[in-house]
Amino acid sequence: MDPSINDTDPTLVLNRLKPLEVVQKDQYAFISCTGGVWQYLDGSSSENINGQVQAWNTETSQKVATYEFNLNSKPWHIDYYEDKVYVVLSGDSSGSGAGVACLSFDGSSFSEEWIETNSDFNTLHGIAISEDGQYVYVSGRGDGNLYKLDAQSGNLLNSVNLVSTGMSRTGGIAITQ
Repeated sequence: MDPSINDTDPTLVLNRLKPLEVVQKDQYAFISCTGGVWQYLDGSSSENINGQVQAWNTETSQKVATYEFNLNSKPWHIDYYEDKVYVVLSGDSSGSGAGVACLSFDGSSFSEEWIETNSDFNTLHGIAISEDGQYVYVSGRGDGNLYKLDAQSGNLLNSVNLVSTGMSRTGGIAITQ
């Protein structure tokens, strides 16, 4: 995932970018990487690594493009619709950086369409796109909410709480098409 790191010990799991999910469309695989603080294997120091989404060509096994978010964003689950990659930004433990992003992909690079952040978002988790591509649905693992956003603008349209009592733990979300 990170060609700048050449560790020769194949038994070590680096988990440098902390890849979380892969979604494939045609010859491309889109991978969300949460990033965060990474400790060097020798314990000498650490490095802050921004969250990112990568696009890989599955026919050539080559990385085609990278879109980088900030350190607190923590990209989580992703979904794909037409030429757009939708990304949940889980945010850090304080809620900073939580949101949803829409990136367009032209086969060689990403462009930001929109990013929607909201102080009400709490540890966002799952994401699904409506069958007609008009809406983005996102689950809030920290607050038990289901959020509905406009897929074209990212505007928050509605939210509903799915947990009546106790600890809120809504996880992934799926729309069967």
